[in-house]
Amino acid sequence: MKAKRLAALHAALFTAVLLTFGLLLFPMIGHSKTTNLIEKANLITTEDFIEYASINEVNIHDLYFSAILYEGTESCLMCHEDQGANVLDTGHFKWEGKTDNIVGLEGGLHGKNDLLNNFCIAVATNEARCTQCHTGYGYRDAGYNFNDPDNIDCLVCHDQSGTYKKGKTSAGIAEEDMKDVMQRGRKLDESHSGHGQGLGIVKDIADLYGGTLKLGRSPLGGLRAELDLPAASMTDAL
Repeated sequence: MKAKRLAALHAALFTAVLLTFGLLLFPMIGHSKTTNLIEKANLITTEDFIEYASINEVNIHDLYFSAILYEGTESCLMCHEDQGANVLDTGHFKWEGKTDNIVGLEGGLHGKNDLLNNFCIAVATNEARCTQCHTGYGYRDAGYNFNDPDNIDCLVCHDQSGTYKKGKTSAGIAEEDMKDVMQRGRKLDESHSGHGQGLGIVKDIADLYGGTLKLGRSPLGGLRAELDLPAASMTDAL
């Protein structure tokens, strides 16, 4: 009987200790949560968000954009102004750079913007189509501002959702028009700048060197151009 009373007393004491500890701890937890909520509500500047994220070990981008609407490059430049300036100075954005290895153009500034190439042939007058691969917004014609950081497309490199895509700005060329566009001066859309000379010049070069220029439909959509030129022989090189 005595043992039962002693066990009951121990149980009562243990319960009392737990209740006391719980009553003491609960206000502290509640106060901590309240403090965090108050701090979060008072976040105004980017520095506030950065400090809060560092102290509370949370992702700064998740924290910031849970409270602030993402408005494109302007939002990124609020913290990454220096990185934006660096991007503007890259050949990746300007589509030109110092051409030390191009014979006859050594030391100049050239690139996709003003030279024929074996990827998209020529950008000039075809900006609206070619520049869907550019790391910027709004590159529709030769008047594009390469010095404005707001034109940088941050998401084309930094999107982590796997859903971001650059929109196609034109739909290629209809099959019935493919032969016509290889004639010099032929334009299918008079609303765009240019003189309709690009593909015609490429076709003349291909004919001159015994090659071929074929236009077709790309499996990815739009126009596919295939330029085949014969390899030069040693006799031709000499």
